[in-house]
Amino acid sequence: MLFKTHLMFGIFLITLLYTFFPSIITSHNIYSQIIFCVILLTSTSLPDIDTKESKISRKIPILPTIISIFTIHRGIIHSVYPVIILSAVLYQYSSFYTFAFIIGYSSHLILDALTIQGINFLHPFTQFHVKGFIKTGSIFELILFISLIAISAVLALSTRHL
Repeated sequence: MLFKTHLMFGIFLITLLYTFFPSIITSHNIYSQIIFCVILLTSTSLPDIDTKESKISRKIPILPTIISIFTIHRGIIHSVYPVIILSAVLYQYSSFYTFAFIIGYSSHLILDALTIQGINFLHPFTQFHVKGFIKTGSIFELILFISLIAISAVLALSTRHL
């Protein structure tokens, strides 16, 4: 999936949280809510640090070079292990922000699993490769992107928490 689709899916998930589970978010001050949203949205693109073509890698170009020494694109960075390890570390600071990270990072994995290339959720230890039908950058991805915008807009307009 493209960066914009991952980001829009993150916005969609934030909108879902504010619409259907507002107390999870609004029980925190506005500053914490903003940090929550930034962490969630940033982590939606974080797994793509393993490729030089990603937006996040263009901001920090040394990262994909170093990571490519140890793994391939959609290798271990696109598995459940970074979610588990980084969540355990982040949880020491804040369960609220850990929740944002888990949602964002996991959403990236789920969307990439919908692509033709797919991902191996348990790489490199075993094969649990999930592939979908969407070609990255295709009309199907564009339809998904536009649908996410439309649904997010409807949800945002229907809730008093946004």
